[in-house]
Amino acid sequence: MPKEIIVIDDGSTDNSRAILENEISDPQVKINYNEKNEGKGVALRKGFALLQGDYVVIQDADFEISPKELFKLQMLASRDNLDVIYGSRLLNGKNKFHFNSYLGNKILTFITNILFSANLTDMETPLKMFKKDVLKDINLESRGFEIEAEITAKLLRRNYKITEVPIVYYPRSRKEGKKIGLMDGLIAIFTLLKCKFNLLK
Repeated sequence: MPKEIIVIDDGSTDNSRAILENEISDPQVKINYNEKNEGKGVALRKGFALLQGDYVVIQDADFEISPKELFKLQMLASRDNLDVIYGSRLLNGKNKFHFNSYLGNKILTFITNILFSANLTDMETPLKMFKKDVLKDINLESRGFEIEAEITAKLLRRNYKITEVPIVYYPRSRKEGKKIGLMDGLIAIFTLLKCKFNLLK
């Protein structure tokens, strides 16, 4: 697959930066270093500013989703000329979830569907694919994890169709580094409401 890979190191404090600096020399890979942690939203927006391809994929680098799952989205996008594709963990009945994460996602997806008359199963999916022009059509402002809610809300507000495809998911525990919690969920709900009532452009 012709591709470019954009890596955003958001102020990591482990060995990630050394690996990126010393071991990755592939010209297809672009790397951006944030000297301090600025949040997922800032990292994504910096990545979007660097992209050149026709499609862009968001994939969290936490091993919960295999990069192989991207081929499902890419094949569907090419075949049907789709604007937006989400990998849905809920559409794959074999996936397992930690209860709190599952419940939080179900609540956020339900609220999203009610507010924007949608029919999504997994609005917080860590694997999303968009046409570049679609992404440029929505003005993103969030700095943290709430950018996930902002992206989905603004796509739906502008009447883009989101097609979902089942993906395989390997959930992490908090011991393994999972960071999303109750406060993140509440901020996401507040973000959805701000998008609904045009408080976020």
